[in-house]
Amino acid sequence: MQHRNLRLMQSHQKKIAIVGSAEESRRVRHLLETAGVQARIVGHVTPIADPTAPPSRYLLGQLHQLDEIIRIHALDELIFCGKDLSATRIISLMIRLPQYPPVAYKILPEDSEYIIGSSSKDAPGEYYALDIALNLFQPQRARTKRLLDVLTSLSLLLAAPLLVWFTREKSGYLRNCLRVLLGKRTWVGLRHADASRRTTPAVFSPADSADTAAAPLPEATRRRLELLYAKDYTPSTDLNILVRRFRWLGQE
Repeated sequence: MQHRNLRLMQSHQKKIAIVGSAEESRRVRHLLETAGVQARIVGHVTPIADPTAPPSRYLLGQLHQLDEIIRIHALDELIFCGKDLSATRIISLMIRLPQYPPVAYKILPEDSEYIIGSSSKDAPGEYYALDIALNLFQPQRARTKRLLDVLTSLSLLLAAPLLVWFTREKSGYLRNCLRVLLGKRTWVGLRHADASRRTTPAVFSPADSADTAAAPLPEATRRRLELLYAKDYTPSTDLNILVRRFRWLGQE
């Protein structure tokens, strides 16, 4: 199930796609071949369509087609070119992409020529690069977040006769507690980033704690704060936001 095949003795050859310009993709391909990586490089995905570029048999499509490309080619790994894509944009893409099939993500920084190579003398076909992962979508963190939602919802329901009077939307307070308890909502999550297919609707955004009525945050800043939240998520972040936004627990 893990390797998606029935071979018992033969290792699965990874399918890799490179996300970047044609020039950077050729450089990554050369580095992989030099390192002797035992993987099939399916092709590259261009961040920006160039109508003047000559046709290429390695071109798989454009960035907005990435989820379809992963599914059609059954990719195991994506290598992002740091020269063509900022870290913020890469994280945004990772959030938007579906969780299944699972795909590994790596970044090749601009002008880097040393991060790809064998990490063990016994496995010359293996290589290492800058791995990037989102804590929010790691299975262990996701389970911890769900447990935190259940425990806080139960606690808030039990203390409702006392606490509900300190909130602005009293009926919404009870509705949100029940929604979160049933898994239809999460207390804190992504409300501004394009992640509707991967996340449960959230009552609060991590940007809410920094937002004020007098000086509301720009939409781009809210998305950036949510990307950082997804990358560096810890349960204590949710608790801090719940405490700060306690009076608004009933908001829709």
